[in-house]
Amino acid sequence: MAKRINANFNAKADKKPLIVGINAPQGAGKSTLCQLLRRVLTQAFELQVVAVSIDDFYLSRQSRLRLAETIHPLFKTRGVPGTHDISLAMNFFHRLVDNDNNQSIRVPCFDKATDNPAPEEKWEIHVGKIDIVLFEGWCVGANSINESDLIVPFNQLEADLDPDSTWRLYWNNRLANDYRQLFQVIDFLVYFNPPSWPQVKLWRAEQEANLRRRSSNNLKNPQIMNQQQLEHFMMHFERLTIACNEQMRVNADLIYYLDENRIPTQK
Repeated sequence: MAKRINANFNAKADKKPLIVGINAPQGAGKSTLCQLLRRVLTQAFELQVVAVSIDDFYLSRQSRLRLAETIHPLFKTRGVPGTHDISLAMNFFHRLVDNDNNQSIRVPCFDKATDNPAPEEKWEIHVGKIDIVLFEGWCVGANSINESDLIVPFNQLEADLDPDSTWRLYWNNRLANDYRQLFQVIDFLVYFNPPSWPQVKLWRAEQEANLRRRSSNNLKNPQIMNQQQLEHFMMHFERLTIACNEQMRVNADLIYYLDENRIPTQK
């Protein structure tokens, strides 16, 4: 994968940063992958690499609550299209691409502990030329879904809490518009294909169990979900995650197939 990225960077005529989109479902290990990939690209290929997640562009809690009040209550939960600050993301990528003078760039960061963007003084600062940008996220590079396919509820959450399709039509419309514009900055798209949706839920449950073990005060930690809460939470992402599985087989430049242990192979 690192070799493919390096080759694509060397093939760029303008030598501007190569923006690599990495799409993988929740629990697949995207953050760990990006850390490793960044290290390999830096040490083996002597490239200057910045890594950022779509999570780093989440709206503030107050902004999401405003969406929940004006559009649909489900938008109080961060994650789906519509809960990110796309203006911030577009400005960030434009600064990267147009940074001919190699000025310092601040990399946005979201603090999940406070459920708000981290203060700018805590953002990573990158000084100098940037060669590669790793842009990861569960919906990175996703296309909108045909509206006719949204009519019938996909799971119990949609049936009970979004019976008139307001929530899913809104996030789908955002995917078709400003998210589509954002994802056009991607030069090279990589997809990690999970074995199944049930396996994705198991991976996410493993993450929750690890978080519970690391927490010394888990009964009071609102970030830790029980099984029922986790099942409800994952239904927010089920429809688009499964749609991505179909879309990426056509749109991705490179596909890896994950087994149950998250070990990737190419076919």
